[in-house]
Amino acid sequence: WLSDPANEYVDGIGTRFIPWCGLLINSDSLEIQADYTRYRSDGIASTLTIPLTKRPGNMLATKLCSYMRPKCHAILFDRAINSPTTIRLNV
Repeated sequence: WLSDPANEYVDGIGTRFIPWCGLLINSDSLEIQADYTRYRSDGIASTLTIPLTKRPGNMLATKLCSYMRPKCHAILFDRAINSPTTIRLNV
């Protein structure tokens, strides 16, 4: 199987990943982790906006749950797919 290097992400230690549907697949071990590379250039604070309402805390809670739900997918914590180190990284 040949992959296009333009579509790969290489981390700081040279590990190659293939981005797929918000996940990064390690091209050597096939371990899966959440893809946070889109936050490389932007600060996390710039990705969350809360409108000024009577109850901004409720809106913050709703937005945080919407953000975290896909990051808690069972595939990220499966010991048959990922090593303990990768599972800890996904938490």
